[in-house]
Amino acid sequence: MYVGSVDHNLYALDAQTGTQRWVFKTQGEISSSPVLANGVVYVGSYDHNLYALNARTGHLLWKFTTEGDIQGSSPCVQNGIVYVGSIDHNLYALNARTGVLEWVFKTKDAIHARPVVVNGIVYIGSYDGNLYALDALTGEEHWANSSRHSINSSAAVADGVLYVGNRGADFYAIDIHTGEELWSIETENVITSSPIVANGIVYFGADDLHALNAKTGDQLWVFKSRRRFDSSPVLANRLIYLGSWDTNFYALDAQTGTQQWEFKAGGPISGSAVVANGVVYVGCSDHKLYALDAQTGIKQWEFKTGGFVYTTPVVAQNGVVIGTYPTVSGAGK
Repeated sequence: MYVGSVDHNLYALDAQTGTQRWVFKTQGEISSSPVLANGVVYVGSYDHNLYALNARTGHLLWKFTTEGDIQGSSPCVQNGIVYVGSIDHNLYALNARTGVLEWVFKTKDAIHARPVVVNGIVYIGSYDGNLYALDALTGEEHWANSSRHSINSSAAVADGVLYVGNRGADFYAIDIHTGEELWSIETENVITSSPIVANGIVYFGADDLHALNAKTGDQLWVFKSRRRFDSSPVLANRLIYLGSWDTNFYALDAQTGTQQWEFKAGGPISGSAVVANGVVYVGCSDHKLYALDAQTGIKQWEFKTGGFVYTTPVVAQNGVVIGTYPTVSGAGK
């Protein structure tokens, strides 16, 4: 499994024991979650570079230098192209094998969200307040929807509808074909948590964790933490897993929001989890990656890095990862 830290390192660990396999050092903090595709790990850094590494050895295959830090915008790999955003206002499309630039699309402000690719269209939000729909092969703009506030959250797409939150505390449902708003709700705090959609329900975090009817936006239930949720929810084993700034990691019943267990970490949790082989893996601002029993929350092991772990870990083995994930995760659905 792979996880990045603000100590500048990408770590490859044994998923069962937490033993380090290899480490790759960049020249800047890593808050962009890694993604794994075709034996290659892609990860962005505050040193302006997107790196492509051999997943088995950590050997550098290529790097692409942008004009600004890659902060939070995790790469997305589809059909031989890797897409990534930068605070230089640009969305880049690169040949996934060689790192050669295919095209670039300039917005009017920083990009912190992860791009989402569905049916040949790339959807990306920017701090300029716009959500863009672009042709995946050419970068040509199909439409732009203005939410009037900066977008930090990555989008989720289901049944022809795109869901996304913004830093103005608004959460939107948008028609993916036209860019027109279908419904919206206002929350109590900025939304940096990316949504997931499953079984007709859309889940996302703000001050509270919200579960909404995906078609209407009607609220089904709310789970309140003592502090906000920057962490994006993950659904597996009929449970919602996510961490809070109150230093707890929670497992909730996906239908009712009833708490099943909690794990007390050593600091706020803003990264998302991944579930594999009955274990939940999640990073924390206490510099640690935790492996927890998915049913009980009992700690299996921990791995200490040299800095905050904001990124979502990625498990390499095919077929062992279960659940529905936000687009910030390399795990996929």
